[in-house]
Amino acid sequence: MPSNIERYQKDLERLVRQGGKLTLSMQRLYEKEIPSITDMSEDELKKLPDFHSAYQGWYSESLALISQILPERMDDFRAYYSPKTARKEILWSNYTISDALRGTSVGRGGNILAEPKHGINPMYQQYNMVAGLLGRFASTLYDIKTLLHADLLDDELEQAEILNKNGFQRGPAPWPEWCWRDTCRQFATATRFLPKRKILQFSTLTMR
Repeated sequence: MPSNIERYQKDLERLVRQGGKLTLSMQRLYEKEIPSITDMSEDELKKLPDFHSAYQGWYSESLALISQILPERMDDFRAYYSPKTARKEILWSNYTISDALRGTSVGRGGNILAEPKHGINPMYQQYNMVAGLLGRFASTLYDIKTLLHADLLDDELEQAEILNKNGFQRGPAPWPEWCWRDTCRQFATATRFLPKRKILQFSTLTMR
C-alpha cells in the first residue's frame, strides 16, 4: 500500500500536469489568434481538457493540497479565482478566473476593459503555485527526516553519556542501517523533485 508521502507526490505531479494542460486549453480558447508555445503534437493539443468543465475539479484538489503544504498561500490562490474584496469595477487588472468562467466582459465607450482572456494570467499564476509545491514538498520532507534522524543521534549520545557517568565505557551505538538508507533515499527524492529551471513555456515534461 502506498504511503501518504507517495500519494501526495503522485497527486502533486498529476495536478501539475493537469494545470499546465488547463492553462494551455484556456489560452487556446480565448486567444485563438496567438500561437501556443508548446512542443505538444497536434493530436495531443486536440486532447486537451475542456477548460470550463475540468477547471473546478482541479481548483478544489489544488486548494486542498495547498492548505496542507503551503497554507500561507491559500488566500493568494483563492484570490486568483475570485476577488478577496468587492471591486468598484471590473478591469483587466482585477479580472479573475471565475469572471472568465461566467464569460464576463466589460466595456466603456466602445472599448473593452475586461474580457475572458484576461483570466489567463490568473490561471497561469495558479498553475505556477501548484508547480512550486513540488520543490516545497520535497524540501519539507527532507527537513523533517533530517530532524528525526538528528533526534535519534542525540538520544544515542545522551545514553552513552549516562553510561559513562556510571562507569560503563561505551560509545554511542551506530546508526541503524535503515536510518542511512532512508536518508539516502530522501536525498535522492528531494533532488529529483526540486525544479531545475524556471518554467518559461509548456513543454512535454509538464504535459504528459
